[in-house]
Amino acid sequence: MAISGRGSEEEDKIGFLDENTRAIFGRSYAAEPDILIEQLRNDEAIVEADTLLLTISNPLGVAYNARVMEALLTSVAPALVWCAQSQPHSLRQLPAICR
Repeated sequence: MAISGRGSEEEDKIGFLDENTRAIFGRSYAAEPDILIEQLRNDEAIVEADTLLLTISNPLGVAYNARVMEALLTSVAPALVWCAQSQPHSLRQLPAICR
């Protein structure tokens, strides 16, 4: 399972959204759910973040991507207490597993 890319990037990247807005793109993660949980727990930026961007590789196909999403929602998110700590604007923003 990969979160945000290839999994080989070990440091943050800095870019610009426009001439005045800097964006920091965090490192990528790719691992089995139990290892991924520990890696994410040890990332201070992820612990403090209120939003995370998940990128799934399109060429891997719908079935593979559905399994990745299912693993994130059933294993990773609950283990990191993402569901309990999030304060969505509506229930539609919460994954069904968290409702």
